[in-house]
Amino acid sequence: MQEAGRYYCSVESSARRKNRRDEKEIGIINTYLNAAEPSKKLRRSVRQVTSDFRIRAKDQSFDSRKPLGNRARRYNERVKRFRNNKLFYKNRKQVFRGLENTESKDGTLSTKETIHKFRSDIWSDDTPHDDSVFLIPEVKAKTPKHNYWWKYCTSTHSTIASLFQRGLTDPTTISKDLTLGITHLLPKGDISQDPKLYRPIAC
Repeated sequence: MQEAGRYYCSVESSARRKNRRDEKEIGIINTYLNAAEPSKKLRRSVRQVTSDFRIRAKDQSFDSRKPLGNRARRYNERVKRFRNNKLFYKNRKQVFRGLENTESKDGTLSTKETIHKFRSDIWSDDTPHDDSVFLIPEVKAKTPKHNYWWKYCTSTHSTIASLFQRGLTDPTTISKDLTLGITHLLPKGDISQDPKLYRPIAC
């Protein structure tokens, strides 16, 4: 069993090293294809990669490396997004602390007044709401998720309904902890003065 475990670890580490090497080579070619004026160091690196894979500069297979570079970039973004989502459920404070400590990119941010006016127009817009009751999907396991407590703790339904009704009738009875919080605005792309190009994340 120990020998099998060592063999598995060896194969896994070898695959990881190969993946890292492939990602590096794909990144070099992708940077070269997207660069308007490639540097001498970049051209030298590309010549080394093309020599290793026996690719000519005008070969069609050389251009096919660009989608692979984009695929690697999308994969890295997906892994980063997955890890952030997983961390959000484990330690939200660390996620928001990271948002606050993130270095700002180049560009001019939108002003507080502009963002407040843009959001106020959205909040004050009269939008028709659907009053019909939607079905809450069934839970797959009795875990502490909201679906289980909403559907199967029937003894609390009347109390929860009365609390909702009281809050709708008199909003002052709602605890401030439920209505106040911090909203982080993340740029959807490059930093811009347009308030529409920011994604709000409230906590």
